[in-house]
Amino acid sequence: MMDVVGANPCVRPYTRAGTGTCPYNLKTEILFWENLKTPKKDMAFTEQEKQRAFGFHLMLDCYQCNPEHLDNIDSCYRFLDELVLITGATKQTQPYVFRTPEEFAGKEGLSGWVPLVESGISLHTLTASNFISLDVYSCKEFSVEDIKAYTQQFFQPAEIEERFLLRGLKYH
Repeated sequence: MMDVVGANPCVRPYTRAGTGTCPYNLKTEILFWENLKTPKKDMAFTEQEKQRAFGFHLMLDCYQCNPEHLDNIDSCYRFLDELVLITGATKQTQPYVFRTPEEFAGKEGLSGWVPLVESGISLHTLTASNFISLDVYSCKEFSVEDIKAYTQQFFQPAEIEERFLLRGLKYH
């Protein structure tokens, strides 16, 4: 298997290549987010509707974010990696974060994705406008409020637009 870091200089796996060690100590933040877990009453659907659905899809658009993390591959990697813990989902592999090539003027920023057994999480940043777009899709129910709180704490947006959908309503 090809080493991702060597294959693409725009991708920064959070574990050091070949060591399996993490340069960032998550213990304190993991404990914080484990204690934060709120009851899942924040999803305004009946239990019957949720049982019929295949999955849950949260979309957050964040405006006027703190620019510190928007163009930082390591920061966006950490955000995606920690978000998996907050959702309680299962990673299939580490997050991948890519820088938009320079030939796409006006679209400068990063795109990241972490595949989950339960579906996936994607993040897109636009550095010129201090904007992020986040999608969390999972067949496992998660706390919308915990994800919003973590996103607010990490990116510090002035405003968050939220959309939440049940997906696959005819699946079951």
